[in-house]
Amino acid sequence: MPRHPVMAALTTLLLLLGVAPSTATAATDLAGVRIAVTTIAPMVAGDGDDVVITGRVTNVGSNSIDAPDVQLRGSFTPLTDRAGVAAWAAGEVADTGDLLDHDALAGRLAPGAGASFRVVMKDPAATAGPAYGALPISLSAAGARITSFVTYQRRREYVPLQLAVVAPLTLAPDSALVGDYGPERHTAWERQLGTGGRLPELIDATDDLPVTWALDPTIADPPAEIPAERPLDDVAGAAWDRIGADQKAETALRRSFAARLRDDLGTRPALVLPYADPDLSALVATHLNRYFPGLIATATRVAADLPGHHRVDVAWPADGLIGGDRITALTALYGAAPLSAVIGAGSSLGGTNTPVAANRAAGGTAVLAYDDALSGALLGLAADPDGTATRQLLLAQSLGLLAEFPSTRRSVLIAIPRGLDPAATSGLHAALAGLLDAPWITATSLDALRTETALGPIVPQTTTPPAESGLPAEVLPPAAALTPARVRAATTALRSIAAMAQVRADGKANLGLWTETFRQLLASRWRDDPAALGHAIGLVRAAGAEARKGVAVTPEKINFFADSGLLTVTVTNDLDVAVDGVRVDLTPLSNRFRLEQTPAPVDIGPRSRANLRIRATALAAGDVPIKVSLSTPDGRRLGGDATVLVRAYPTGAWIYWVIGAAALLLFASGLIRTRRRRRKAGS
Repeated sequence: MPRHPVMAALTTLLLLLGVAPSTATAATDLAGVRIAVTTIAPMVAGDGDDVVITGRVTNVGSNSIDAPDVQLRGSFTPLTDRAGVAAWAAGEVADTGDLLDHDALAGRLAPGAGASFRVVMKDPAATAGPAYGALPISLSAAGARITSFVTYQRRREYVPLQLAVVAPLTLAPDSALVGDYGPERHTAWERQLGTGGRLPELIDATDDLPVTWALDPTIADPPAEIPAERPLDDVAGAAWDRIGADQKAETALRRSFAARLRDDLGTRPALVLPYADPDLSALVATHLNRYFPGLIATATRVAADLPGHHRVDVAWPADGLIGGDRITALTALYGAAPLSAVIGAGSSLGGTNTPVAANRAAGGTAVLAYDDALSGALLGLAADPDGTATRQLLLAQSLGLLAEFPSTRRSVLIAIPRGLDPAATSGLHAALAGLLDAPWITATSLDALRTETALGPIVPQTTTPPAESGLPAEVLPPAAALTPARVRAATTALRSIAAMAQVRADGKANLGLWTETFRQLLASRWRDDPAALGHAIGLVRAAGAEARKGVAVTPEKINFFADSGLLTVTVTNDLDVAVDGVRVDLTPLSNRFRLEQTPAPVDIGPRSRANLRIRATALAAGDVPIKVSLSTPDGRRLGGDATVLVRAYPTGAWIYWVIGAAALLLFASGLIRTRRRRRKAGS
């Protein structure tokens, strides 16, 4: 998946919020050595438990080296808050702990070779003072160092955190998913929905966990126009034969995935987002809200067709802003479709402590605030395939959260990022399952959180602008990829495509393809890769240009030597399909020339031309420009106007005198020749 600067910004933000980048928690390459942790067991140590840490050291340099000594250092003083967890995870704190164990690896390591290590932290629960906590540890070898955490519990002196998780089943920002059918598009859909694809892997990673899925109806609503098998009817069968193999294969793939999704849903409650998971804030900002009723109506239809009961009244804006002003805007966007809840970032609510998950707007709308640090930590899974390092980070973060108000019942929400790297799904299950199994965590559902919001705090009316948040500029939320200029380009192109669809032989299918592409351009996913959106819009613009220029009048100069006669105009079809019923409107721009009839609509085959003959009258000599416009049967313009220049040479009455005089001359000449022949014969 393409990486965007927002990913780097998120990484920095995660450090500030208590999440280390993957190279600090999972593996680090320094001095030609890479250290990776594979297991930390037990996950939460109790009295008498030794914690065993295993991993692997790899020589990533170009020369052979002696296998290094792997050292475990740590402290038995727990980190007491999230800031402390953040600083340790980021590697910002020097080692102050004791050397707890080491593993002197033997032999030499060739370039690319590695060796496994095993070190032990003896009975941390008994040695540490407080009843529970997260202990900082580090592992070092040959100058490389990584940080992690050992968590323990001796006694339960807290009220458990109520934790809910929501996972987005949405598509990746891949421009190959839209546009013309072909091998590239089919391959892109395989990457998303096929065996081992991104969404099946995400489903597998969360299927047996108490996770609420938030799905884009696109993945549950495969194309229905193409029969699975060739129809027996001759006409329908011929139409089926004209459909390309890649389009048929993509349709079969999407139907197979939708069937699998239905089976996996079962009785699981899910959120069904508006169709294409639109960027809600961008719709409002770019005045695209007129498209929203169709998107939510499609979501409602898809949700009704899925097994179980699924909500369509929960909004999840991509920028995470959930102040009262944003709730008002979203309520207006949803209009007649009721909006009962909004999911957003807890950090947008301000305050020094982590906001609770269950909040409400002044008008009563439920506001579900996800924890930025816990949610963002999952981005590190791309470099942590086992999920062990991410799991320990989540555990340490949750203990820091618990320590804020250990005696107060609190709700927490994790929203798995939409832009989660496909490589991250392999460790996702281990990380989430480990967190949900922690003794200080009690799993709850998104619906349960919604119930709690009735008694939750009211969110601020105005969300603090990002520029005033105190965060560095590089970690501010990225701008929406869907800019007004891009909207204008796409909508203009779609209008041209819609007009041409009225006369194309495959107009319905062609318009359906590009209308669907346009709807996908509204998706939230493009925030993770604005360049991909630019490419996708380029596909729509190219299709719009083809629609504008595909059928045109050939501009030419025509000599008209007559008072009245037939004027010939040529219309060319450069498309690969036939067009039918094209109206040709001609308007002389001078009163010297008059058209005596309106040409009938013309049909033109693919890559062909048609000559129209229109009866006309030249009233005076001279050059007469004629504007020629093409339109559909219902009057929609096709492309721009063309101009045909007619050079009129009307004959007038004098031509008859000339013809008469010529006839008399010929007659007289004939008489003279006849008389001469008679005289010669008589002599």
